[in-house]
Amino acid sequence: VAPWVIVPLVSVATGRMAAVRGAALSGIAVLCAGGVNAVATAAVLPLGAWWILTRFRGRARWTLAGWWVVAVGLACLWWVVPLLTLGQYSPPFLDWIESSSVTTLLTSPDVVLRGASQWVAYVADAGGPVWPGGWQLVTAPLLVFAIGAAAALGIAGLALRSTPYRGFLLGLALLGFVLVSLGHVADVSGFLAEPMRDLLDGALAPLRNTHKFDLLIRLPLAIGVGFLADAVWQRAGLARPLRLSLIWSIALLIAVGAWPLATGQLARERSFTEIPAYWADAATWLADADPAGRALLVPGASFGVYAWGRTQDEPLRPLATGPWGVRDAVPLSSAGNIRWLDAVQERLDSGRGSPGLADALARAGVRYVVVRNDIDQRRSDTPRTVLVRQALARSGGFVPVAGFGPALPPYRTEGLVIDYGLQDTAAAIEIWRVDSPYAAEDARIWLRDATDLLVTSGSAESVIDLADADVLGATAVATAGDEEPFLEAGLGGQSAVTDGYLRTEVGVGSPRNNRSEAMTADQAFRQDRRVHDYYPVDPSGRQAVAEFGGGTLTASSSGSDPTALRSRDPAAQPWSAVDGDPTTAWVSGDLQSGVGQWWQVEADEPFAIDSIDVRFLVSLESGQLPTEVTVTTDAGEITVPVEATDSKVTLPVPPGETRVLRLTLA
Repeated sequence: VAPWVIVPLVSVATGRMAAVRGAALSGIAVLCAGGVNAVATAAVLPLGAWWILTRFRGRARWTLAGWWVVAVGLACLWWVVPLLTLGQYSPPFLDWIESSSVTTLLTSPDVVLRGASQWVAYVADAGGPVWPGGWQLVTAPLLVFAIGAAAALGIAGLALRSTPYRGFLLGLALLGFVLVSLGHVADVSGFLAEPMRDLLDGALAPLRNTHKFDLLIRLPLAIGVGFLADAVWQRAGLARPLRLSLIWSIALLIAVGAWPLATGQLARERSFTEIPAYWADAATWLADADPAGRALLVPGASFGVYAWGRTQDEPLRPLATGPWGVRDAVPLSSAGNIRWLDAVQERLDSGRGSPGLADALARAGVRYVVVRNDIDQRRSDTPRTVLVRQALARSGGFVPVAGFGPALPPYRTEGLVIDYGLQDTAAAIEIWRVDSPYAAEDARIWLRDATDLLVTSGSAESVIDLADADVLGATAVATAGDEEPFLEAGLGGQSAVTDGYLRTEVGVGSPRNNRSEAMTADQAFRQDRRVHDYYPVDPSGRQAVAEFGGGTLTASSSGSDPTALRSRDPAAQPWSAVDGDPTTAWVSGDLQSGVGQWWQVEADEPFAIDSIDVRFLVSLESGQLPTEVTVTTDAGEITVPVEATDSKVTLPVPPGETRVLRLTLA
């Protein structure tokens, strides 16, 4: 739609259209350009603004600019007003999505010119590339060459003296290049890279996905290719067959670059034919059973990815009439609610459940748990739903009351059979009722006695811990940071201490297995972000922290890193190697074979030992077993051949006192 923003303004410049009419038609094009994303819509506006600034003079410029601003303002009014209203109540979700260190990582000059700066194209998850078509454009050598060569042809076309409006087109491309590469830090950095990156995580956070301004480069380059082809065809000095060959070569190059579009790869595994009727049946049942009762959709997943297709948003969004919740990639909710959802999900994913889970859900107004067995567990990276059902059964307080859709084991559709026989047959959607003596008759309103207030350290997840410990009953609870109004009124006499508000680091890109180990008070965060967790209140002095004595343990990588590429688990931290628990271990978060990965202890006091006992995590399926380990101390190093089994292995240590001991997989 972007070209049509400027087409009426071109007609005004050539005298074929009045300024008022041209501005109005341009505004209509802006109206059609978006609303799904404010910045993506705003990205088309420099087209018109730059044209008016460079192609008009004096009163004509101000007249057209005035009418155009009015037209664009009216075109955007329908989403600007709701957006500003929402902004008064919205949680700071821009702090909980990708940071500028991610969005600007790939905006190097060559990548920006060839139009491959959209960072999502480089992401692959459990189900494969998130954007299959984009993945091809940035990984397939032929396609990388094709789109790069097409961009080069566009530059060549803009450089021709015969190209009309060359100043406008070159200026527009340069403007787009600067905007897309803002904040890029590398050998060739973007404009004021470091300060801009800070701003893109702060005041300019809505603009941090700078690739949205790519159309300011793509449009002039596309026009440049057209003028280049025209110049080749008009070149009288070239034989007609040669001119035809050159024109066809340009067309072929563009066709190769458009291969993912031509072959339908842009929407592959990202669409659906229709929402199955049983989802509407389930939504109707929930509305009839308890219009005010909240439903919790489990298991949580980043997006709606089902065995029958990908809806992106959840099917309940258009179908349900009552309140419902789900833990997805970016829950538009409060920090406390996100932490609470994570705590509930952790208990369900484990299959173990917890004795206070039903009471905790009832306190939140949740009347029903909706188990979606038709979710695509491979592509959504969710646990088997048999674990969720097992957790509900073991917790107590949950009763299955309805089922909808075909009976199927998860992962089985008409054309797909995976893990068949491993799980029990279940309806595509199961609904479990939450039975708790503490559930209110009206799930939307619940009055409690404020004179019997329990003030607890921690956060929302601590309420579930207290329910598990059976110390809550019907007592009203306020978490630390929210208790001031009650205390000022002389209410509340009980207190509880939990470690719920741990100092951890969150990987915001995943709805599960996204937390680091408990961190020390001064431990540095690993990610280059402004906000590292979902903070319901100021964390200063309120968080539980880890304390260790005797020294420090570090490692080359760890599965406890929330952005680890494998083995992601808080228990995979370096300290797990020496915690005396045989069920935990330090696990590297590296994707490779592990060669070069190391684990190190640095003691407060010098020590001397002859040997160290080690147990390896051995995967016979991988076919890669540790064969040599290098033991390094202040006194030297020894490379020791090992025969890896799941039994204890004794490694010699270089003789002499040391404060540092490092084991490296050689």
